[in-house]
Amino acid sequence: MNLIKYIRKESTCKEAGITLIALVITVIVLLILAGVAISMATSQDSIFEKSNTATSTWNNKVSEEETSITGLLNYMNGLLPTEVDFEAKKTEALANRQETEAIAIGTDGNPVDLSLWAYDIVDNKIRLGVDIGYGMYGRGYLGDIINGQIVGKMPQYVMPEGDTQFYPVAYIPRVFQWIESLVTPPEIPSTVEDMERCI
Repeated sequence: MNLIKYIRKESTCKEAGITLIALVITVIVLLILAGVAISMATSQDSIFEKSNTATSTWNNKVSEEETSITGLLNYMNGLLPTEVDFEAKKTEALANRQETEAIAIGTDGNPVDLSLWAYDIVDNKIRLGVDIGYGMYGRGYLGDIINGQIVGKMPQYVMPEGDTQFYPVAYIPRVFQWIESLVTPPEIPSTVEDMERCI
């Protein structure tokens, strides 16, 4: 029995010794890791410094991108046609009308030179084009093409000579037919319903 107690006592001592050595090694490793972590956190090139630099760089890039996007949106908005108060433009054109002359308002809300356009009235709407018979219509634009574009804007509303009301331009069949030098098409009036063979 004494032998068994001695063996148990010896094995307990050995296990306790191994545990103590393992504990000392673990503490030493933890102290080394703590020293490395503290030096990385407090040095000039620390993790916190790198984090602050990265955050600052990120914020600057986001700000630059927002500025770039805002500039692009402003540029694109400048390309879009602005909303025109056609009722006010009609009133203004009527006030400036000379007796019973024909007048027209373009897609931009400004007066249009009607000598450049052939038109007639169909069902209280304007059709741009010349009636060439047999239900066929020819070219409605009679003006020159300069640098690949028409002169001025297309009419959106027309008050024919001797009339007292404006009619919307609704039909533009073959309005630019056989005009090979037209490179940049004009803005089509929002009132147009039929563009059969417009070009």
